[in-house]
Amino acid sequence: MGCLSQGLRFVLQARDTRINGCAYGGIKMSFKVTVDKAKCSGDAECVDVCPVDVYELVEGKAEPVNEDECLGCESCIEVCEQDAITVEEV
Repeated sequence: MGCLSQGLRFVLQARDTRINGCAYGGIKMSFKVTVDKAKCSGDAECVDVCPVDVYELVEGKAEPVNEDECLGCESCIEVCEQDAITVEEV
C-alpha cells in the first residue's frame, strides 16, 4: 500500500473516531498549516483531498481557512506537487 493510500486510510479512521469535535478519544491535537503562496499553483488538489475542508482557493491560491479542523493526516502534503504546504503540530 502506498503512502497516499495509508494516509487516506488514516484520515478515514481519524474522522470516524472524532467524538464531540475531538479526535483520538477526546484529545484534540492542533496543527499549524502553512501554504507558500509563491510555490502554490492553485490546482486545488489539497482542497479536494482534505477530509475536513481546511483549504479553500482564495485569489487562485490555496488558503487554510479552517486550520483548527486539521487532523494532521498530511494528505495535502502528499498531493501537493509544488511542496507548498507544511503541517506542524503545535
